[in-house]
Amino acid sequence: MLKTLESQGLFVECGIDKRGDELTSFCNKPAISLVDSKKINEKDKKIVVIAVKNVFEHESIAKKLYEAGFTYILYKPHDAIEGKFDEYTKKINGIYESILLLSRPKDQQGGGIVVLQGLQVPQYKPHKKIYVDQHSIIKDGDIVISYVPTAMIFTDEAKGDKKDVRNVSDVPLLMSLAYSELYDYFQFNNKYPTKYIEFCKEAVSADEVKPTKRWIENILKNRYMIYMNMLSNLNLDFDFFLRNAPLARWNDKGYFNLMGGKSRSTFLISQNYNYIPLKITREDYNRWYNDIQVTMEFDCDEFLEPIEHPAFFDIHCDNKLFYFSLQKQVMRLLAENYSYPRVKTLSILDVSKNNGFLARSLSKIIETMDVMQEDIENEQLFFKLSKFFNISKVNVVKKYYKKYDVIIAEDDSYDSYKNIIKDTDAVIVSYPYDKKSKYESYGFKKIGNGIKNYQQWEYAVKY
Repeated sequence: MLKTLESQGLFVECGIDKRGDELTSFCNKPAISLVDSKKINEKDKKIVVIAVKNVFEHESIAKKLYEAGFTYILYKPHDAIEGKFDEYTKKINGIYESILLLSRPKDQQGGGIVVLQGLQVPQYKPHKKIYVDQHSIIKDGDIVISYVPTAMIFTDEAKGDKKDVRNVSDVPLLMSLAYSELYDYFQFNNKYPTKYIEFCKEAVSADEVKPTKRWIENILKNRYMIYMNMLSNLNLDFDFFLRNAPLARWNDKGYFNLMGGKSRSTFLISQNYNYIPLKITREDYNRWYNDIQVTMEFDCDEFLEPIEHPAFFDIHCDNKLFYFSLQKQVMRLLAENYSYPRVKTLSILDVSKNNGFLARSLSKIIETMDVMQEDIENEQLFFKLSKFFNISKVNVVKKYYKKYDVIIAEDDSYDSYKNIIKDTDAVIVSYPYDKKSKYESYGFKKIGNGIKNYQQWEYAVKY
C-alpha cells in the first residue's frame, strides 16, 4: 500500500504502529506509536490510511486515531462491511477500495482508471451505535424468527397435571446432558451415550415398550441419520434451520421454553452456535425486546461481555467467544456434577471480573447467588443490566459471609480466595494459565471434593 500511495505522487510521512515504541522504522519510513503521534504537526490536516488487513479492526482503530487528533482517516467502515451505505460511508469506502485496487497487479485492476491525487477525503465521522435488532425476521405478521442466546432456551414446561418425574421439563438446553452426550458420541466417537439411552427408555416406560438391544440399536441408527442430515444442512443449506425454526414461548422468568425442536436446537449447540433461530409470536418478541428500556438506559460503544438481547448482538465485544465458552462449560460442569433440579438449590458466589454475565445466566436457574462487589468491572452498568433484565435473584456483597457450594472466579492466583475456598466443597475457577502467550488463555480448574472426575475443558482466548 505504501508503494501505491507513493506511485500516485503522495508523500508518506511516517507509519503508526501499536509496536511503534519498539520499531525504529519500516519500509524506510519512521515508525511511531499512537502515543508518540502527538509529535506530528498539523495532525488535523493530514490523512491517515489504515493498512491493517483485518478490516474488522478498522472502525476501532479509526476511532482511536480520531481521539488522538486526526480528522482525515481512510479505512473500511463497519457499515460498508455490513452493506449499509450513507453518503459518508460510500465516499470513504470508495476511496479506500480505490487504493486497494491500485495495489493489485495491473492485469487485475480492470479497465478503469483510478487517480488518488485531488480526491476530497471527508472528515472522520464516528460510527454511530444503533441499539436495534438487525437479525430477526418477521413472518406472516404475527410470527417472528429471532436468534436467541443458547442460555435463554429451556425445554418445555410440564403441562397441566403432568408431573415432571424425569426432571426433563423447564431445563436449560446447556444442561441437557443426554443430547450433548449423544452428539459428542456421533461427532468425536466419545463414550457411549448412556444418558441419552436412559432418557429414551424412560420416555417409553409408561407405554410398556420393552427396550431390547435391537430397539436401542434402532434408536441410535435413527438418531445418527437425523444427525447426518442436520450436518449436511448446516454446511449446504442453513436456511433449513430458519424454515424449520423451533416454536417457543416466552417465560416471564426471563427465557424461552421450546415447544418442539429440541434435537435441532441441541445440535446447533453441539456445533458451537451461541444463538439459535426460534419461531415466536410478535407478542412474546415484544415482551423480550422491551424497546423503551433499550433506548433509555444504555449509551455504550462496546461491552466487556455479550449482552443477551437482540438490540446488543452487534455491539462490539472483544471477549464474546471467551464468555460464551465459559458460560457453556460452567453450566455443563454444574449439570454433570449436581443432579437437576439439585442445581437450582446451589449456593453460588461469583468473583469473576465482569459485569454479571454469568450471574444473569445462572439467575434463571438457581434460587439466589452472590456477586462480589469489588470484582464488578463497571458497577453502574451492572445495575443497569440487572434492572433491564429484571434480575432479582443476584445479591451484590462486599464480603463473603456463608459457605458456598460453588465459587466462580477469575484469577491467576488462588491466594485471593483461599479463605473462601477452605470452607467450600466445589470451586470452578477460570484463570490465565499461559502468561507467555500473546493473549491470556483461560482454562477451567476444580478445587475441593465436590466435583469429581474433572477434565480440562477447551478454552477460548480472552484479549
